[in-house]
Amino acid sequence: MRVNVNLVLVPVSVTDSLHRPVLNLDKDDFELIEGQEEQEIRTFSQEDEPMSVALLLDVSGSMGKKIEILREAVREFFENANPRDDYTVVTVSDRPEVLIRGSQSIEDILATLATVKAAGSTALLDSVRVAALSLQHARYERRAILMVSDGLDNVSRHHLREVADFIEESNLDVYAIGIKDEGMPFFGNLLEERIDKKLLMRITDVTGGNTVVIQSVAELPEITAHISQAMRNEYLLGYRPGDGAHTRMWRKIKVKVSAPGESNLRAYYKKQYFTPGD
Repeated sequence: MRVNVNLVLVPVSVTDSLHRPVLNLDKDDFELIEGQEEQEIRTFSQEDEPMSVALLLDVSGSMGKKIEILREAVREFFENANPRDDYTVVTVSDRPEVLIRGSQSIEDILATLATVKAAGSTALLDSVRVAALSLQHARYERRAILMVSDGLDNVSRHHLREVADFIEESNLDVYAIGIKDEGMPFFGNLLEERIDKKLLMRITDVTGGNTVVIQSVAELPEITAHISQAMRNEYLLGYRPGDGAHTRMWRKIKVKVSAPGESNLRAYYKKQYFTPGD
């Protein structure tokens, strides 16, 4: 979200009930509210600018039988990307590891991932923080994290609130895919096969991204392709705050979307912003 005292620009991505991006909307399909007051949308555009993306991939032990489909999903992500994008790859296991930093070589990334083997526990929150730090000096202003995981965080040193606050203050979007995979056996307290959807949503919601939980790992490539398209095709809504945003404060906004012939549309955006004041 870009803010000055004259104009607030709100990036919004829209999906349908199948998590597919909806790309044919007009300004009149949106309603934007700050506080309790509806705002006039003064500028409207769609963006597909190059971006810097951190792929945060769970390669803990529970991903053993899913690692090849994870690689396939990464290929689908690249197929729907802007060719000028650059990528950082962070793996999630006992601790985060940055495998690739700021590369535009898809071939190198895929070759590196081909050597990765699943093992260890799941330090998911620590890895989210490392991914965000790795993007602080990225090539492009638009920055995003896509995390893919099939289990609970069980070894991170950092806590959810700490990481969520850090992410909210960062200039990036976070998207998540949780693999529930009902076909996997569940024994006693084997928590690695469960998904903490609330944790994923706590991280993604503060940035304007979204969380998708899938029932089977077989869905992963298709959902990854949809998210790749959605994160790159945002609507940019611009409005002028009624008081000119001269006061330093947090402001809450709400975006509603509806369109003829479309149903169950969902808008994803950052729900609050801080005005810098004069």
